[in-house]
Amino acid sequence: MDRDQNFGHTREARKPLERVRKCQASRLRTLNRRPTRDDLCTLTIDDLNTALESDELVGHE
Repeated sequence: MDRDQNFGHTREARKPLERVRKCQASRLRTLNRRPTRDDLCTLTIDDLNTALESDELVGHE
């Protein structure tokens, strides 16, 4: 496996998406019903904003 200057960037790209998905999961738990397929496939701007806010709280850029 070649480990050039771009090696490891996938992990850095995955971390923000994982934070947004955690925010989505938290939102879905508040629905008080079983989430639909659309619910599970949809990330909202609120999910993104919440992830960004939590990212700022832990000191990431």
